[in-house]
Amino acid sequence: TSNNLYDDARLNEKYDIGIQWDGIKSKNLRKTVYNFIGFTNGIKNASILANQLAMKRTAEDIDEDDPAVMEAVNVFNAADKKNWERLKMDAMNEQIVYDGSIQGSGYTYWFWDSEIRTGNSHIVQGDINGQLVDMIDLYVANPNQVDIQKQPWTKITVDMTCGELKEYARKRGVPESQIDEIMPDDADTQYRAFDKTDDKSDSSNYDDQLSTLIINLKKKDGRIYKSETTKTVAIEPWKDIEMTRYPIAKYTHKPRKSFFYGEAEMTRYRENQRVANTQAAMRHMHAALMAIPKVVVNENLTSSFNNAIGSVNKVKLPPNTPLTNAIAYIQPAAMTLDVDKSLDDSIERTQTLAGVNQNLQGAARPENAAALMTQIKQASVPLETYKRRLYQYIE
Repeated sequence: TSNNLYDDARLNEKYDIGIQWDGIKSKNLRKTVYNFIGFTNGIKNASILANQLAMKRTAEDIDEDDPAVMEAVNVFNAADKKNWERLKMDAMNEQIVYDGSIQGSGYTYWFWDSEIRTGNSHIVQGDINGQLVDMIDLYVANPNQVDIQKQPWTKITVDMTCGELKEYARKRGVPESQIDEIMPDDADTQYRAFDKTDDKSDSSNYDDQLSTLIINLKKKDGRIYKSETTKTVAIEPWKDIEMTRYPIAKYTHKPRKSFFYGEAEMTRYRENQRVANTQAAMRHMHAALMAIPKVVVNENLTSSFNNAIGSVNKVKLPPNTPLTNAIAYIQPAAMTLDVDKSLDDSIERTQTLAGVNQNLQGAARPENAAALMTQIKQASVPLETYKRRLYQYIE
């Protein structure tokens, strides 16, 4: 809250999908939306993910001529390929980059899921599983330490309905007397960033209202310990999960010095989008008010005036008197071209500063093969650091 992360994440998500006038009193202006930051964000994220990704193990510092070693490597690679598809890693990677672009960073939490059944002739109970964690659902002991593995503790909050949370506790052996104590969150403690996660249920049934599960992780003597709690009930006591690293993968879209959560670029471009929308709205208003010439009528020479198509207006003029003495058209002042230039300039400069140039958009027209190769290289250069952070996240 002190770093405004909830509000920024909420606004950035709205701006990305085009909800950009919410809460703004526009008076008589049309709420025109030229959603160029959503377009820019989409192109940038798609370009970061342009390469098909996979995981491949190699035998380092081991005799690669040993057939047993190479067989083990091949088995692991086959298992990784299968798990990559089972976990839908490509879709998860796409979501993690999007989360980073609107929040500053994105996370996935990995755990052993005993309910997964895999195999054909040989059935195995349990396997690795992972879930996405929003930035505003992950808390760390020291927000000035950017490396999550150096945090003394971290917490993950998970939204569930009260009914789901009770069933979750029941499967983990929590007594029914304690399960009955699991209650919905208080209205003043519902810290959720996005409009669609706001608990707007007016149901009197507590099981349909939202409640929070807290996953607690801490380091002690180089080991990771874990517990799970609700506001009032302990779901799982502290236990050694036999790991030396937190099972959390972190992707930072735009790092900041001494700040764990990074920065969402869209936060800094929202004002550019507001200015462009306002300019576009004013341009459309000018067109509506000023595009058609104004009619002036001499009431002494005509008793009525009808501007409908095909209509006839009778006027009484002395001989040799010009008709313009009775009816005339006045052309309103034209809108300055600087408005259009300013609007285009806002869009172009924002996209350029965000690294989405003409090469990336495919707007440039190479003259030959050499120019095409140069264009491809120039398009990818601004995104290389983002890609390296994505590869580090995957690793």
